[in-house]
Amino acid sequence: LELPTVANQNFCTEVNVSRIIVNSVPGATFKWYDSATSTQEITTISTTGVYYVSAHTTTCVSDRAIANISIANFTQPIAASPQFFCTDAQVANLMVQTEAGFTMNWYISSSSTDALPPNTPLINEATYYVSKTKDGCFSPRVAVRVVLSTKPAALQSQNLIYCNPLTFSQINLNSSPNLTLKWYRNLIDHQDITPSTSVTTGVFYVAQSNNGCESD
Repeated sequence: LELPTVANQNFCTEVNVSRIIVNSVPGATFKWYDSATSTQEITTISTTGVYYVSAHTTTCVSDRAIANISIANFTQPIAASPQFFCTDAQVANLMVQTEAGFTMNWYISSSSTDALPPNTPLINEATYYVSKTKDGCFSPRVAVRVVLSTKPAALQSQNLIYCNPLTFSQINLNSSPNLTLKWYRNLIDHQDITPSTSVTTGVFYVAQSNNGCESD
């Protein structure tokens, strides 16, 4: 009986073997196996690997042909939840760990098929869903809850003189009691200074933070 032939094929997730394209052998059906000698027929493939297929008629069985099948099975992207922003935040501000070769898409629901444009305004207390995609395949989605807060007023510049050692957490700027202070070494830093860090002579920059929404 003629040996079946199978080109290398790629799938996003577990696939039923009936979806794998095999060059036709007249009058034959095909049976799949996970090794060259296994007697246990398989009906689905869930992991990338080398598989084997043989053609069967009522009277004959062919030798087994090799098939290289690739299953993407992408893992979920990594994104913290909840995420805190100011009221003017957009989808582009949502944070997710990037991965080389993947595009991250955000959705308004777990089943929506339309990715949100980056300039879509975020909604307070809404849940968004992120999936990573590559070569036409998509990962499972991760839910991220969003909390929006009003932007605090900027503090006025001040010159401070202290006689005794202190940490940044001990500096009193008469800020609003419900706000926290975040200190920076320059205007472009994204990483704030740890509050327990000792203060040294110099110029520092401080912002008021309202539940993750910082002043200028």
